[in-house]
Amino acid sequence: MKYDTDKDGKISEKELRVAIGEKGGWWLQLFSRWYAARCMAAADKNRDGYIYGDELNSLIEFARKHAIG
Repeated sequence: MKYDTDKDGKISEKELRVAIGEKGGWWLQLFSRWYAARCMAAADKNRDGYIYGDELNSLIEFARKHAIG
């Protein structure tokens, strides 16, 4: 939850883009918007625009399966 900048207990797509950019290095920053959108589509089961609770497990599973770096 390090990237939950507004401390609401949820990860937004914008917060996810920042996390991806920081963890992936400079070249992944170029693709962070695209990759974050894919992660959100896979993990945000209730389609409310945030990842939290059990959805975090889906996000981690997706990231492991589709790692770009």
